[in-house]
Amino acid sequence: MNTKNLNLISKFIDSTVITLTFLVPIFFLPITTDFFELNKMALLVLGSLILLVLWGIKILLTKKLAISSSPLDLPILLSLAVFILSTIFSINKDASIFGTQGRWFPSLIGFATLVVLYYSSASNIDKSSTIKAAVYSFLLASSISSLVAILGYYNTPLRLFDNVMFTFSGSINSALFVASLGTALSLIMMFGEKNQFVKMSLTVVALTNFSLLLVLNNVVSWVLLLTGLLAVAYMVPVEQIKQSKLNLYVAAGFIISLVLLAALPATNKVVINNNFPREINLDVTGSWIVTSSSLRDFPILGSGPSTFNLNYTRYKPIYLNNGNEWSLRFDKPFNELFNVMSTMGILGTAALVFLGIAVIKLAFKIKNMNMDRSEEGNIAETLSAGLIITLVSFLVTYAYSINAFALFLFSALLVSKIKMFNKETDLVKHVVLSFTSVSEEVSLSSLSAVKKEYFHYVISAPVFALAIAGFLLTYRTYAAEVYMKQALVAAQKNNGNTTYQMMAKAINTNPRKDVYHNLYAQVNIALANSVASKANLSDTDKQTLQSLVSQAIRSSRISTEMLNPLNPVNWEVRASVYKALIGAAENSEQWTINAYNTAIQLDPTNPKLRLDLGGVYYAKKDYLTAANLFRQATTLKPNYANAYYNFAEALYNLKDYKNAKTSFEAALSLVEKGSADYKKVAEELNILKELPVVAGAAAESSPSEKPSIEPITQNTGATEQENVKQEPLTDPNQLKKEPKVSDIVNPSTN
Repeated sequence: MNTKNLNLISKFIDSTVITLTFLVPIFFLPITTDFFELNKMALLVLGSLILLVLWGIKILLTKKLAISSSPLDLPILLSLAVFILSTIFSINKDASIFGTQGRWFPSLIGFATLVVLYYSSASNIDKSSTIKAAVYSFLLASSISSLVAILGYYNTPLRLFDNVMFTFSGSINSALFVASLGTALSLIMMFGEKNQFVKMSLTVVALTNFSLLLVLNNVVSWVLLLTGLLAVAYMVPVEQIKQSKLNLYVAAGFIISLVLLAALPATNKVVINNNFPREINLDVTGSWIVTSSSLRDFPILGSGPSTFNLNYTRYKPIYLNNGNEWSLRFDKPFNELFNVMSTMGILGTAALVFLGIAVIKLAFKIKNMNMDRSEEGNIAETLSAGLIITLVSFLVTYAYSINAFALFLFSALLVSKIKMFNKETDLVKHVVLSFTSVSEEVSLSSLSAVKKEYFHYVISAPVFALAIAGFLLTYRTYAAEVYMKQALVAAQKNNGNTTYQMMAKAINTNPRKDVYHNLYAQVNIALANSVASKANLSDTDKQTLQSLVSQAIRSSRISTEMLNPLNPVNWEVRASVYKALIGAAENSEQWTINAYNTAIQLDPTNPKLRLDLGGVYYAKKDYLTAANLFRQATTLKPNYANAYYNFAEALYNLKDYKNAKTSFEAALSLVEKGSADYKKVAEELNILKELPVVAGAAAESSPSEKPSIEPITQNTGATEQENVKQEPLTDPNQLKKEPKVSDIVNPSTN
């Protein structure tokens, strides 16, 4: 055995773990469509594959396979098995394997990556200094994350990307998790540290993270912080707290000053940014309704990992239409427990709860171990507290790359720490597979089928094969995202040619993403409209036009019929493609209607779909069917001004002027006074009132019999007092619109 090479491999493994611990909370790249989650997951996959390759090389050098066995093995492997089974029976296998756009975790690839990270770290880290360096790396990263979030919160010129909500972690929820973890863990490390400079530095880390928690004032952060403080009180010996009075005085003084500044009226507006936007999440009631409905239909294995977005549209409760978030399609529930129940069923919930219980038991057993804290300080206690806070985070928010990474990394580091503390303990064993039985090693000499001199190659071959497969899958996903980002940048500049080419590259690289095909279909239609707008079309233009239209139809059919037929968004895009061809292609109207009907079946409580479908019938002059659909939209969303306006237009064409007037009045009561839409509705209402049949009816009626909006609103809740944002009114007489390529990335138009 080459000891020098073996030591070098061990150093590489240690460095990789420390680097990952520092980078994951703050790593992002602006070269993909998703700056944060995708890049964090790609970093995790890359780091785990590096650890796997290094482990394989170590097997070749030592001719041994060393694995740390702990009480976490069974629940981890059971959870992985359930992930695989749930993915096999998933309603969208691609999403379950790779994750959805912007939500790359939890997925089968993501969970498998964390399992590889856990075993690669737990089985190969054998120095307390490595564990301590990893903890300090995380604390440093948490400080950087919180500092950047604070700069954005106060709208300073130093904020990045001109976005007050920008955080290195990727979202406000994840930034609060990192800050809560950083606050509690730095306190525990501070109490166990003897060097006064390091103690004060850890105090600064704790206060930096606490500052973010205070100014954001989020319930989730306070729950996590309270959990952390309880962990501090339980894990840290009283003697250590007494020896840290100076640091506690400094911390108390800072906290009291900050709280007073935030509480006093004279300084409140300086410290607290009342205009800071909040992250929008699905509430507990809505989450439970969707989860219970999914459990009813998919009780054993759920609908599949990363399929909550499909469950939400099918089971969305109608009461959510009354709020400002009615048009959002949530892809995560209130917390991860609901997500697991919905997407992985009873077996998945049982397996992951089993894992959580095993982690808690392992964390609390540290209290009864008399570890030597003379050099490492409170490393084991810090890791245990980190695990407890992380598990609680899954009850108050959903899972993402950072808290999932923290769970598996801290578990691996704690297992390694226990292994180093007491090699004779039954809690953690270091099992070594070799050709000779030495000490606690397990002999494999009985395996006569495999020649001894080749056995280490047989063991290491699957390791390298798994690493290669993981790299290829990750490269395909990541490269496609880079191409798509370049396409969207070109689209924002209205550069159709570059947009078209980059999207084609993205689809060729990763043809299994329905989002790519949807965007590609929209771009093809936009380019087709651009070509068709020319005064005189040449033969080449006509061929180009035909090719673009054919490609748009082909892409929309791929996303709806092959890749993800249960996603209503795909059917909406398909409907928009055919709608753009109405009047230019045979049967386009019927194809549009069919697509909208399928979308409505998949998203039955969405009033916008009925409004759009009603617009198609309105253009056909089938005003009765259109009015029926517009009326359904007002029933689904009683405060939907656009639906009332379109309903009034349809009734007007049906010559039902009385009810048209009532519907116009309902729309007028819902739009913002003084806005362009308000003036538009008021003008049409005045024109309607001047019609002889309406004016005569009003003159003949007594004051108590005058038409009012009550018949329409008494059962629907449309009132002037409701402060609900309204979308711009759409005129059903203007069905078609000539989009630009940039429309596909403009949220106001799509």
